[in-house]
Amino acid sequence: MELSGYLAVARRWWWTLLVATWVAAFSGYVVASQIPPTFEARVQLLVGPYNTDSDTLRAAGQLVQTYAELVTTRPLLESAIAELGADIDAGELDSATRVTADDTTRFLSIRVQHTNPVLAADLANGLAEEVSLLASRGTSRPEGQLQIVDRAERPSTPVAPQVSLIVGMAALAALLGALVLVMLVEYLSATVRTQDDLEKLTGVPFLGRVDTAKNLPRGHRALVDSVPDSAAAAAYRLVVAKASVRDGARPAASIAAVGTGADSATGQVAANLAAIAARSGRRVVLIDADTADAYATRIFGMSGRAGLSDLAADPSLEPADILSTVSGEFRVIPAGTASHADTLDVDRATRILQQLAEVADLVVVSTGPLHLAAATLVWARTADAAIVIAVRDQSRRDDVTYAVESLRLVGVGVRGAVLAERHRGLGRSAPPDADEPEAPQRGEAETDLREGRYARAQVAAGRPGSSRRKVERPES
Repeated sequence: MELSGYLAVARRWWWTLLVATWVAAFSGYVVASQIPPTFEARVQLLVGPYNTDSDTLRAAGQLVQTYAELVTTRPLLESAIAELGADIDAGELDSATRVTADDTTRFLSIRVQHTNPVLAADLANGLAEEVSLLASRGTSRPEGQLQIVDRAERPSTPVAPQVSLIVGMAALAALLGALVLVMLVEYLSATVRTQDDLEKLTGVPFLGRVDTAKNLPRGHRALVDSVPDSAAAAAYRLVVAKASVRDGARPAASIAAVGTGADSATGQVAANLAAIAARSGRRVVLIDADTADAYATRIFGMSGRAGLSDLAADPSLEPADILSTVSGEFRVIPAGTASHADTLDVDRATRILQQLAEVADLVVVSTGPLHLAAATLVWARTADAAIVIAVRDQSRRDDVTYAVESLRLVGVGVRGAVLAERHRGLGRSAPPDADEPEAPQRGEAETDLREGRYARAQVAAGRPGSSRRKVERPES
């Protein structure tokens, strides 16, 4: 994985890394705070006289290591403990004592650690006195003399535990552990996570990264075109521009958004693409061909209206009969009320797009997940361009690969892939414009139909058996 890949992983998992590091650091602080403080006392001795001939100094330097070994012998340790009457055994004092010897300077340092600072100083001085007494009894020569030059004093600052060191080590260990776990999850994940993942799985150009809402928003104000200056809107405009380009020909007049997961992400992306294109002044029609979710139908409150499924069930209906205006030149063909959306063939879908081309500059088709809706292949073959929609951390890699391979199998040239990210909202809310009508609510009959065809569309949606009832077009 390249450096950019690691940085992308860190951006996605920063909160996990931060929480793991903070919890470990806090736990390390709590543990370190519970450890009793340990104090260290030091006493220094000089072997041999301060100043004499070189032979004597050399002989004294050779004795330094011998005296250092004598300090931690059991008889000497027990003698020092007995002199002080300390409540400690020779083994504990041995493990708490550290002796260092310097052959050049002839200094012998005795360090004793204990939770009681007074006892630590007394033990260090006691050991120094015992080894000095032993040296004086063993020889009368000057090179064998031991002198205490710096007695141990009661230490005021503990040497352990080093709270800052423990906290730092705990935080570092937690960070490294979290990084290893995150990389393992990334490696073993079965979902699409990054742009690189999507490009490798599809083998098509990456069109962009767009935002979708976690929860189903309501009304036209939930779309990104209501906040045209936002980064989310800019991302959708870029995708529309890339998807509309055709090699050496006119711009694509129809785009099929192909989903790879059973959720509303594809419908949201298609609705936002259509809304953004309409915002630029183009005449746009959004077809809700997603029978599994019908997001575009639900967001605009068009459930229960005649739509695409009715068009498929009744050959006498025309697209203009079921067009519903959202705002301005933005119109929608809802999913409909019949259950025959998958009966559309390529010829019928082609005629629908040709008829819509008379009243629209761009048709955006929101299709269902390819593995759940057979009609997705029909619309992908019929439209000028097909784009694949994957949701980060939700779309399975196998589903994405299956969708692209299926499209190629029927001769569909996939224009590119879009990576959708789930957020709680699509941007800041915007106040309603005075000159822009609100989105139609559920049950309203705000439409933009050709004169005389509204009644026939309603009859097709609600007829009992083969009989038809007359439905008057409501007043605007």
